[in-house]
Amino acid sequence: MKRLVKKIAGTTLVLTMGVSGTALAADIDLTGMSLDELVELQNNIVAEIDSRTNVGKDVIPCGVYVVGTDIKEGSFKLSTDEDNYTDVLVFEDEDTYKTYAADHKAVNPLFSAFVGLSGSTTVNLKTGEVLYIYSGEMIIEESNASWMPDGN
Repeated sequence: MKRLVKKIAGTTLVLTMGVSGTALAADIDLTGMSLDELVELQNNIVAEIDSRTNVGKDVIPCGVYVVGTDIKEGSFKLSTDEDNYTDVLVFEDEDTYKTYAADHKAVNPLFSAFVGLSGSTTVNLKTGEVLYIYSGEMIIEESNASWMPDGN
């Protein structure tokens, strides 16, 4: 008899938890939340979705990277997901980048690409150059140029 009571109690507990969890998700009262709370909730949801979609992938955030200091020399494929787009630029050195940052028309980058939603580009980086990712984040993969002769 004790076993039957435990079984019924356990089943009731599991069913109650399942129903209350579903009801909780469906009954979130967004109308009672402030704009700041809604924005925070949105940011948390986006962060959780991003963490699940880029699991196991190397992600590089927007910023300025000096090759040989912040990122190693090599050939890299940079990709965006379906929610991001950005510009990718490579400059000869830090001084050239700083000149560009002060006046975009003063110098031209060695490489420039707009990477659209779910797009990609490949960059070949040499020590001393500067990689500039304008906004968002990108998935970065080292390119395997197996077709190239050794030393390239």
